[in-house]
Amino acid sequence: MKWYCHIISILSVLAIINHFIPLNALSITFAVLGSLAPDIIERAFFLNHRNKYVHNFLTGILILCLFSIIEPSSFTFGIAYIHHLLLDITKGGVYIGNKRIRGFLNNTNPLHNVFVILIHVFLLLAVIGVT
Repeated sequence: MKWYCHIISILSVLAIINHFIPLNALSITFAVLGSLAPDIIERAFFLNHRNKYVHNFLTGILILCLFSIIEPSSFTFGIAYIHHLLLDITKGGVYIGNKRIRGFLNNTNPLHNVFVILIHVFLLLAVIGVT
């Protein structure tokens, strides 16, 4: 998915989390950074896009655990990192260990990006509207 899709989607997820657990500005900042982190890391280290180690759910779980231990408010970085990987289950795929998993959406198709954003917005409305 495109960068704007990652940011809008994670903000929707944060609004849902905030409905149940109050978040502070640090948590929101960490989440926005985490939602872009896999792509930023690949560019910073001149790695191929969808790198086997960066776009890997095991890496996401490790980051979630480490950030949660270091600073409790930063657990949202790990959540956003994993959320990024979930959104990137497109034709390009992501990894779970050494196995690549692919989806049917195309990350370069604007309609697919809008579709993902709409799903997040409707989920947000459903959760906030129900409780």
